[in-house]
Amino acid sequence: MAKDTRDIGLVTEVLHGLGITVERITESMYPRSGKLPDLRCEFGDGGFFFVEVKSPFLAEAEGGGYAHSTTMSKLSELLSKAAKQFKSVNTLHIVPNVLVWVSRNFQLNWTNLVEASKGQIGNDNVIIRDLRQTDFVKRNRSAWFTVDIHIWLQVGEQGIYQAKLFRLQGIEGTAVNLIRLLEANIPSELL
Repeated sequence: MAKDTRDIGLVTEVLHGLGITVERITESMYPRSGKLPDLRCEFGDGGFFFVEVKSPFLAEAEGGGYAHSTTMSKLSELLSKAAKQFKSVNTLHIVPNVLVWVSRNFQLNWTNLVEASKGQIGNDNVIIRDLRQTDFVKRNRSAWFTVDIHIWLQVGEQGIYQAKLFRLQGIEGTAVNLIRLLEANIPSELL
């Protein structure tokens, strides 16, 4: 399936608005690397980072709506693919990897990403469903540590109406200036 360049364009526009220089990665830039992230970005202090854009799409379950396990499985699958793409160009994880999620469905939002990172579905500290022992959660545990920063963009007909930044606890030493720039412009939470 071909990548939706509309979402890559949207992310490029957001990053440009933050003063970040964005370059689309091509196979000629990283020959023999396999699947590649979408973007190589440079920011103010001369540092750079990689960006992969994922646009999750879920088919409705019977009776309408979405099954939580299907949502989590889909997000885990896309995370795993992104981790492989980052490793193809950043094997030693020397520079930050940023995964930007673009959702055009209000039912698939940043809370789903938080649940996927925990492997649990819950509400007000009550676990409704524990999926931590499922194959797709266990299989992707290390992929969460390949991505330094997750940005969730919720997009409607009028454009972005919600943006949320997430980072794993303990990555403060990774590109502190980049983290500060993004956190200053996108509301953040720790996963």
